[in-house]
Amino acid sequence: MPHLTMRGTAESYMEAPYLTTQPWGMTPRQVLLQLYDFAVDGCVARDMRRAGAALEELIAALDFSHEATAPGLYRLYEHALREVRAERYKVPLGILRELRDATALRTLLTPALLAKLASRALPQDRLPLPSLKDQ
Repeated sequence: MPHLTMRGTAESYMEAPYLTTQPWGMTPRQVLLQLYDFAVDGCVARDMRRAGAALEELIAALDFSHEATAPGLYRLYEHALREVRAERYKVPLGILRELRDATALRTLLTPALLAKLASRALPQDRLPLPSLKDQ
């Protein structure tokens, strides 16, 4: 049975290059970038299943010991997932592209950056509250 890869080409399950070589030997950043790519591709293709699965993996991968960023990322991912499930892809696509670019450029995901993203994407009553540490 054909398997749709991240780029949308049909290949058999065993021939899909990312399945045979990855995530083995990948750094956590490379895995994260691949998840972002998968989610972005799903939004571009308007594929709720693909984008939703990638967002669910991003949520599952959050490390809440990073108190400054994990809650903000969770809110962004959760909002993006709700939008994808409602088959609205514009906002999730913007969030995911910006987070992917920041990760690729090794930009530090600071609370200020997350607040900026949230202010553009989340309804006003769902904005992350600033941390006392940031003041």
